[in-house]
Amino acid sequence: MRSFDLFHSDKTGEHFTTTYNNQKTITSTEELKAAVTFDNVAAFYRENTRKNENFIKSNCIMFDIDNTDSDNPDNWINYDKLRTDFKDVEYYIVTSRNHMKVKDGKAPRPKFHVYFPIELIDNSTEYKGLKDVVKSVYSYFDKYAADTARFFFGNPTAEIIYFEGTQSIAEYIKSKDIKLPLESLKSEPKKQSKPEPPPVITTATPAPPQNEKGVIMAGERNSKMSAFAFTMLKKYGDGEKSRGEYVKESAKCQPPLSAVELKTIWERAITAYLKKIAGNSNYTPPKEYAQWKEIQNIEVITPPPFPFEAFPNTLKDFVQSISEYTQTAPEMSCVLVLGALGAVYQKKYDVVSINDNIEQLSIYAVAISPPAERKSEVIRYIIAPFHTFQTVFNSENKDELSESEVIRKDLKAALIRAENELDGTDEKREKLLDIQKQADNFEHKYPLTIIADDTTSEALITLMSRNGERMFIASGEGGVFSNMKGRYRQGGDDIEIYLKGHSGDYISVHRKSREPEILQSPAISMAVCVQPYIIENVILDEENTGKGLTGRIVFAYPAARAGTRQPISDTPPKNKMYDKAIFYALKNTAAITETKQVKLTKEAKKYATEYFFIPEKRIEDGLERAMSWNGKAFGLSIRIAGLFHAFICSENNQDPAEIPIPLEVMENAAKVTECLSVHAEKVFAGDDQINNDAIYLLRKIKRYLQSGRLEVSKQKIWQGVKRRFGNAAKLDEILQFLEERGYIQTHKKSSGGRPAEIIKINPLILMNTENH
Repeated sequence: MRSFDLFHSDKTGEHFTTTYNNQKTITSTEELKAAVTFDNVAAFYRENTRKNENFIKSNCIMFDIDNTDSDNPDNWINYDKLRTDFKDVEYYIVTSRNHMKVKDGKAPRPKFHVYFPIELIDNSTEYKGLKDVVKSVYSYFDKYAADTARFFFGNPTAEIIYFEGTQSIAEYIKSKDIKLPLESLKSEPKKQSKPEPPPVITTATPAPPQNEKGVIMAGERNSKMSAFAFTMLKKYGDGEKSRGEYVKESAKCQPPLSAVELKTIWERAITAYLKKIAGNSNYTPPKEYAQWKEIQNIEVITPPPFPFEAFPNTLKDFVQSISEYTQTAPEMSCVLVLGALGAVYQKKYDVVSINDNIEQLSIYAVAISPPAERKSEVIRYIIAPFHTFQTVFNSENKDELSESEVIRKDLKAALIRAENELDGTDEKREKLLDIQKQADNFEHKYPLTIIADDTTSEALITLMSRNGERMFIASGEGGVFSNMKGRYRQGGDDIEIYLKGHSGDYISVHRKSREPEILQSPAISMAVCVQPYIIENVILDEENTGKGLTGRIVFAYPAARAGTRQPISDTPPKNKMYDKAIFYALKNTAAITETKQVKLTKEAKKYATEYFFIPEKRIEDGLERAMSWNGKAFGLSIRIAGLFHAFICSENNQDPAEIPIPLEVMENAAKVTECLSVHAEKVFAGDDQINNDAIYLLRKIKRYLQSGRLEVSKQKIWQGVKRRFGNAAKLDEILQFLEERGYIQTHKKSSGGRPAEIIKINPLILMNTENH
């Protein structure tokens, strides 16, 4: 029995733990049982923090089998079928927490983890390569299980089974002579080179780094040192300066490279330098670099991939297909769909949170995107079933609506006649009083309006008073935020209804010329796209931030796709199931007049209580402008859980108020919220947009440089970017930003007439992208 090492956390079933500081050497099923009670990984990471880039070593690979690809039991992989594939291989099976349980409405089926002990691997590429090979041959293993930072949830009730074998999985794969990149499967120790005399470039063995930052780990030392040597030769030529920098950089290698290896790498770099660079007419000599500032990195916040898998299946298929069909960022459709769900279920259901406080299901979803990103097309697909339902409802009730309108007009006319007939007698006065009471008690039925676009706050309140105090605001533009800032009124903003429409607080509006309008618990949801300038100039101004509006908004801030799209998409939109689900959800909830309450299961409540501290910690550690958002992030997770649960129940013809929210739904809601928190951070960072614009412009400049040239006219660049930047002043701002950070220089060049403005790029920028 081979021994191997596992590393586990102190928690079980926690998505967000990244620290695994408990090491256990496994030599028996009892020891494995104790380790897999907790969330666990099969690799040792720097600072015990699970990240692909932190990988140090592992002597075990692990895979997941969940049998979700088929509902036919004959196609499921069980213990016997697995043993047939790995007859003489040593491995362990550990049942997962959902083994033989109903999940997502699917029948119970085998779900288990497989642990294969292997020889120690200290190269992340080699380790991932082995997993890729196994996964390619045996496709029933989870397709997401090939990265070096894979973790498994703990299972205190796991069943442990040991399968004896004479081979490791790496040896078994080799024995099958599989035609795949088997260089990643090396398990034997490398042969040591014969001793050679010390190299000329140094007489000292590179010292290990004093800390983990900047360490060059085994598996990447040769490639990184080779690239660095070539860079120094280009920059300083073959002299003391370049050699000194090379020796200094080598001190970061862990473990240290031998003097022989360092010498070999250096000599190969010199050969490449002489062959590719020194004799090239476009080569920039070292003295040219002295004219440039040191390059300062441009940092941008990059949100993680949106967790599609956390959405209910119908919504997941819809948002993925719409994203692919419209060639837009997936975050756009995902976030806007959350707003649409809020519009369906707000005021029909509330969620009872962990402290018995109530969360209304309204969602303010805002996707930030520059022009030409097909925002309107995405919105059109999302709101289509709302318009359909509204039209059908009004058509089915047109007789009742017509009768109500006739009665309203008749009462109005009767009032006018009775007023005109007043003559001071009791008879006429009683008649008028009787008609007035009829008019006061008459409940006029207005045509249903559940969705609006550009409307004033006063008109919005009127619409809501006529439509059950609910409204869905959906638009491919950001006009609603201009309305909030008082576009249609003098002397102040119109934000009150939007603050209270999210929380469900009482609002009363009194006007001189009209009867007061009172909303007991208004509910507004939004699915709105805005351009980046709206964020800084309108949404994030001090007044909106101070009043708490920005903390209520669910942001998506994806990278722009314009310039990378294809003329025709191969993926058709899968909107039929979405349209049907939303339409019938609206129809089935139309008769609900008293808001119902949805509760969490005991397990979901326990998980939510633990998750509460994650956004709470961000309030302390995050940006000041993001405090309000993070303060409401936990409530957002509860709302999303309620919406997902309500949607799943609606599809199954169940009442979500009668079935508590299960643990899995709460976990998925937390996943989505955590991804959204990074988008919010990107929004609140403020200067992140200029960083993105700078990277975009730098990429454009590099595209225009051909045949080794280092300069391009500003006019030529302007023609390529004016659609994004809108005006030349914006371009100048970004050019100055890049020049201050050492990326470019701007000059005027005489050409016999008006001097042309020239943009010159730092040669280091191009040099760092070359292969050698």
